[in-house]
Amino acid sequence: MVSTADTRGQLLLVGGIAIAIVFLLSIILTNSLVVTTYTATPESADRIEEVEDRETAVRQDLTTVAAAVRNNTTFSNFNSTFNTSLQNYTRYRTRVSGSQSGVYINATLNATASNGGYIRSTPSITPVGFRAPTPPNPSDWVVAEDVDSVSVFNFTATGDSEDFVLTVEGDSGDVWELEITGSSGYGEVVVTPPGGTATTVCSSTSPGEDIDVDLVAGTCTVGGTTSTFATFESSVDEPYDEIAVQKGNKFRGYVWYASTGTFSNGKTGGYPATPAVDLTYTGPQTSYNRTIVLENET
Repeated sequence: MVSTADTRGQLLLVGGIAIAIVFLLSIILTNSLVVTTYTATPESADRIEEVEDRETAVRQDLTTVAAAVRNNTTFSNFNSTFNTSLQNYTRYRTRVSGSQSGVYINATLNATASNGGYIRSTPSITPVGFRAPTPPNPSDWVVAEDVDSVSVFNFTATGDSEDFVLTVEGDSGDVWELEITGSSGYGEVVVTPPGGTATTVCSSTSPGEDIDVDLVAGTCTVGGTTSTFATFESSVDEPYDEIAVQKGNKFRGYVWYASTGTFSNGKTGGYPATPAVDLTYTGPQTSYNRTIVLENET
């Protein structure tokens, strides 16, 4: 018969062996994980860094392409012109990267994943003002709400414009304002940043002279002379709660506007204010697809 002391000793021995086995297994598993991690890290890190560098370069290139197309084509022709430019770019990029790394790239516009719409002044409404696209075409109206990105906001105003006000309210509630005032055919553009002083940034020098304003770039051109001003983008926080117009019936000229957001008073049409691009990378070691959205390409 086994004594109590012997039983206790056997239990301690078995328990000790079990603990030792668990301890040894944990060491083996831990070392295995460490070895696996460090063995794979150098090759993986190089490959990941190469992919990241390539994608960054492609994104920068496509941002430049989108801005160039946007500045040199109409709203209605943007998609087709951009796709043609993407084809030209991929042919160029394939020649360069294909000969260096063996990686080939294809890019196409994903119109479904692209966000935004556009509004332009409607010549059929006389006189040509900047009123809501949807009847009854109110003069005091909200152009867009919850706007993450404005890609185009240009207008050409004549000296006949007067008392036209445009406001951009930022996420924090600050308001940036632009006003066009006029008298006897002479017009001037006045900009007031949040908490700032109203400043005349440009004015016509002859009756009825055109004033060209790019609100995204912050430029005002009259008679070939260009001046600059603080943009709403640099003055208020994104997303913009609303972009609104007061006395749009007092505006005389033409307006081109494109952005993301909600167009509660209607829009002229859909437009990729933030274009989405489908990319296909094909190389000797990896092939994959990626969809990127080009933000703030202006």
